[in-house]
Amino acid sequence: MAWALLSTSVVMFRGYKDVLCAGASACVFTEVVCWFVLEVGVMKVNKVFFAMVVACVFFTSSPVLAAKKAKKLTETTGAVKVEAAFNMQNANGAFDCGGPIKNKYYAGTFLKSSKFLSFKQRLSNIKKLMKTASGKKLTKYKKAKSKYAKLNKAAKGACDAGPNVANPTPTPPTVNPAVKLAKLSRPLTAQDINHLYKKAGLGYVPPEMMQHGLANGVDALVDTFMTFTNEPDVDAEAATWLYEKNENSTNTTETGVKLWAFANMYETKSNAFHKHLCFAVMHDIIATSVRVVNQDPARRNLMVKHFNTLCQITTHGSWRQMIYDITKDPVMLIWLDGNTNHKDRPNENYAREELELFTVGSLNRAGEPNYTDLDIAQSARANTGFNVLLTQTDGWSATFNFNAFDSAGDKVLFAGTPYQTTVTNWEDVIAAIFEKHPNTAHNIALMLAQRYTREDIDHVDPELVDALAAVLKENNFNILPMLNALFKSEWFYSDANRTTYYRRPIELAVHFGRAMRAQGMPINMRDLFNAAVAGGQEIANPETVFGVDTDELAHGQRFLDFNNRVTTILTNNQFNTETNASNWNYRMLLPPGNPNPDSAAVIDRVAEILGLDLPAVARAGLRDIMENQMRQTGTPPTFTLVPDPWNPADYNQVRRKVVALLRVMIGTRQFRLS
Repeated sequence: MAWALLSTSVVMFRGYKDVLCAGASACVFTEVVCWFVLEVGVMKVNKVFFAMVVACVFFTSSPVLAAKKAKKLTETTGAVKVEAAFNMQNANGAFDCGGPIKNKYYAGTFLKSSKFLSFKQRLSNIKKLMKTASGKKLTKYKKAKSKYAKLNKAAKGACDAGPNVANPTPTPPTVNPAVKLAKLSRPLTAQDINHLYKKAGLGYVPPEMMQHGLANGVDALVDTFMTFTNEPDVDAEAATWLYEKNENSTNTTETGVKLWAFANMYETKSNAFHKHLCFAVMHDIIATSVRVVNQDPARRNLMVKHFNTLCQITTHGSWRQMIYDITKDPVMLIWLDGNTNHKDRPNENYAREELELFTVGSLNRAGEPNYTDLDIAQSARANTGFNVLLTQTDGWSATFNFNAFDSAGDKVLFAGTPYQTTVTNWEDVIAAIFEKHPNTAHNIALMLAQRYTREDIDHVDPELVDALAAVLKENNFNILPMLNALFKSEWFYSDANRTTYYRRPIELAVHFGRAMRAQGMPINMRDLFNAAVAGGQEIANPETVFGVDTDELAHGQRFLDFNNRVTTILTNNQFNTETNASNWNYRMLLPPGNPNPDSAAVIDRVAEILGLDLPAVARAGLRDIMENQMRQTGTPPTFTLVPDPWNPADYNQVRRKVVALLRVMIGTRQFRLS
């Protein structure tokens, strides 16, 4: 039921529209939808209401994703660059003039998707649908048939013409990093510090860090923010989740591994940057899943070791060292079939992802392929010989069998380019990637910039990516100096980098939980974990090698499911009375030292707790929530907006209206985007 999204006191008045639809005036459709919900009263029909709320909340809250969705609607029109798509498939080995196209092309970028079909396959599917369709559906399918027939013909022509030359040498960037990454020259504001933590630090800002930043400036704040502190108490608490806090067992469970990973973020006191980098960023780039080692507790612990290996980059910073460690990591070997990569039966999965997803990337800045299917085949040969076995000394671990290693002849990488090199084994492949290939630094910088700035950064400001790549290369692929420079830069705190990245469900859940816990609210961490899962992200269990499925996250149902889970946490019965067994109630969220706050002061306080800088129009809408309520009468029901002035002396009203504020605020773009 869509009613679970918002309290009945906030739905059908213009103030709610102002909150959820603020800033949507440029989108006429969104404004009309929002007006229709609020003025015509379609909430009598739950399905229609559901669709309208999705349109209001989601499409208004994320201009970046809304633009992407619009582009996706036209990605297979005549404007698509079929030849570039085919060249890309030649580069990653997935296309052989008739094989499936696994990547989709639009706006100059290839975006990952495991569900994309080739033009030929789509044409075939549409023909099948036409056999049983009629009316508007048949008309729709006929148009689609015509479109895909043209694209299939164009694709065939591109294939017949043959691929373009692969592995060109990209033009070196001329940008000056010192200028592009010029340090912030003004004093930090509270909004700046909240911005840093939302982008890179689990959302919630501890009071001592807020005071530190305001008093000492960007240098001191960022340096402290990026300094790792040993937290044995946090490690011990997280470890209890491996067996799901079962006092009668110490056997690691599949769910326990996921809860352990979540607890590492939720429980940390001083390492918000490091836990976010490891579990929210690196785990999305270097994706693996506990389900491939789910046979018994001993093998499930391999996933814990995998995370520990991944997390080491947060302190040593070396991307090259991380790739070295991950290549022989047992979970990665199983996840990408490295343990079955035998000289007599080569498996190219890891070799492909090492190039495409972990290092050089599919395309250079000119849109040309960085490698060929031959490079993948040669790299796969160099990576043969690994297996994951149960040993007497190390338990389940990676082993190397020389008899399974392909030692016959040289393996040539990047043939025909100025950086062609001969390799023998997996270590040589890594050396060639980091010492020879000209696009490695640029692609690593791009992957991180997309997560810490905006997903379309290579189109909005490619010079920023070039500047970051230059810093990365100067520091021998250590990402920490690059991120330090980014977090201190004028650009990072500019309007171009505000509310530009759609935060993942684990980031939203951890932010909300840490903010509320800081106010003393008792929360079961498993409830927060379940909220993230409902929102479309289960840590330690991505569906594909591409990590989080951003298309799935964009689904309106996921948005509502996450909010419904948070609503369940907020409406816990133990908080219904002012005096209760938990020794906590909603008065504790009111402005401290103010026994009789007005509604504006309460709105400011709740926004401060969540670290939100709300625009005036949103605050005006929230004032309506505080001063009114919706009354339902009759059958069929009708709804009437009636005055209900804010009264801090009435605890039932305090609970109801503060919960309403929280539910609406976590749906705003200021919370969902960083």
